[in-house]
Amino acid sequence: MRFLLAAMLAKEEDVVGVDIGDDYVAAAQLAITSDGKLELINVGGETYPPGASEKETVAAIKRLWHRHGFRSRTVCSCLRTPSLILRHFEFAHLTDDELEGALRLEAEAALQSFGKAIEADWLLVHSGGPAASGAGHPHSGLLCAAPRSDVDRHLKLLSRAGLYPVVMDTSGLAVCNLFLGLRAGRHEDEAACLASLLNHSADIAILYHDECIYPRTVLCTSSAWKDAAGYFVENLEDALRYYRVKGHRHAVERIVLTGNLPRDAAFYDAVQQGLGLPVERWNPLAEIPGWPAKARKATGLETVSGSLMATCLGLALRRS
Repeated sequence: MRFLLAAMLAKEEDVVGVDIGDDYVAAAQLAITSDGKLELINVGGETYPPGASEKETVAAIKRLWHRHGFRSRTVCSCLRTPSLILRHFEFAHLTDDELEGALRLEAEAALQSFGKAIEADWLLVHSGGPAASGAGHPHSGLLCAAPRSDVDRHLKLLSRAGLYPVVMDTSGLAVCNLFLGLRAGRHEDEAACLASLLNHSADIAILYHDECIYPRTVLCTSSAWKDAAGYFVENLEDALRYYRVKGHRHAVERIVLTGNLPRDAAFYDAVQQGLGLPVERWNPLAEIPGWPAKARKATGLETVSGSLMATCLGLALRRS
């Protein structure tokens, strides 16, 4: 099963977005109204101990579907593994056939594995069009790759829980798609740095002009982010610096944080002071009609918040 990157909501299928995190599983289902806006159909979550076994995780997924009454078992999920790579690529002069070979080689070099041991996909952001006489043309976009064993393990987990996965995305791109989908046209001339946090990882990307630019995932294995504000700021600085080095003149104007957010106000003060930019804690549920009633149903998560639901909501935008 290949990764499928960057598709948006369609009406023909009833797909649930499901996110299996460090110590929780969350799911959401969205619909599109007659005027093209998103509407929340269902949302919910279940917790389990960190480091839970596959059996315990499967049981939590089954409880989630039973308690919250999800009618569809067709799902879009995201693969969370430290081995996953998501990186920007640029090639100046390649034919379309040469591009595939070049990206496979890059994935193999990054994962130190070969051939069928790797699952890879890519999204072209810019392409120079058909090559003339095999001369090649510029390509740029996003490469996503992971060990096949990790992908197979994830699919087996979903199958054991009675779910039918039709699309696999990455958590970072899912959150970016949600942000751009909800705020399309509202911040056209503003560049923002969006970071989605779990306890020990963060997906970071720059968003500008309806584009997700240079996404990356960073890990903090020694402690939770709430105790590592300085390290988090360093990674945000790296992302902002790379954005500038690549020649983007429009400066990033704010930091948007979502996901499993720390409760300590000192964390946000450290981020704001370290970067000199305003910090927004983003709750996407507050921007989707149907939020109040459906959020009250999501009490299966002791610390449920709209921020924690960002990934599964972004996954719910996807269709095969």
